[in-house]
Amino acid sequence: MEFKKMTIEEFINELASNSPAPGGGTAAALGGAMGISLLEMVANLTIGKKGFESVKKEMQGRAKIFEGKRGDLLKLMDTDTEVFNEFMAALKMPKNTEEEKTARRQKMQETLKKAAEVPMKVAREILSTLKEGKFMAENGNPNAISDVGVGVLFAEAAIRSAIYNVFINISSIKDEGFVSSYKKEAKMILKEAKEISRSILKEVEEKL
Repeated sequence: MEFKKMTIEEFINELASNSPAPGGGTAAALGGAMGISLLEMVANLTIGKKGFESVKKEMQGRAKIFEGKRGDLLKLMDTDTEVFNEFMAALKMPKNTEEEKTARRQKMQETLKKAAEVPMKVAREILSTLKEGKFMAENGNPNAISDVGVGVLFAEAAIRSAIYNVFINISSIKDEGFVSSYKKEAKMILKEAKEISRSILKEVEEKL
């Protein structure tokens, strides 16, 4: 069953079980989807309200973007677990001969790259949406300003969570070029997410 089709209780129970998947990467994607959903809610609570006619089109456009992004993140929840299962299958490949050992190592390296790519994509998706939080804090319905703050907090935490999963996976990758590139991007994403969220939260707290 797809994670998005589970009840909240079913997913939480699965997350809490002794199975290593779903794990932190899947939870990061869900956290990002929750943060984006709150920003989308603020947009929807602003559209059509008296006094916000001047930002109606901008809010409608952003609501559409938020909807697409949260849908993408829900799909990535399953992708993250699928890739983990693929890595576990590679780990169980036979290693009795040199040929088998080589094939096993190659497959493990391939799946480790995939395992790093998925949370990196999660982080990128959330960061691109987090940037819209500033507009929401400045132009959204002030009655929902706390929801902007909560959405931003979820988004930043989800980005950091996703990047942690990038780091744990690249720690076992032998391709130095791949590792260097991912480390550089991951650090940039963390820095940018922190700066953006800090700026938005400052504005949110001033309006509370």
